[in-house]
Amino acid sequence: VSAIPPDVELLDAPQNRETRELTIDLSGELFTIRGETLSSAFAQIVYTAAELQGVRTVRFRIDGEPQQALDAAGAQQTAVDTSDY
Repeated sequence: VSAIPPDVELLDAPQNRETRELTIDLSGELFTIRGETLSSAFAQIVYTAAELQGVRTVRFRIDGEPQQALDAAGAQQTAVDTSDY
């Protein structure tokens, strides 16, 4: 079961091959959820992104604006990877 709301749209996902970082830009509908569910949504996205060759860390944007992700403990992180979940 996905924690990601069905109306969330992927707006962009540029990858920096030098830093091995993927920046995922999502629509604001992600924030129709909160707390553990929101943390689970971030985790699902990060684990999916980690399957891509060359991706080590993930940063998020919401509607083009930088957004911190919630880790498993509910703390805000600028960049996350699977070890945060």
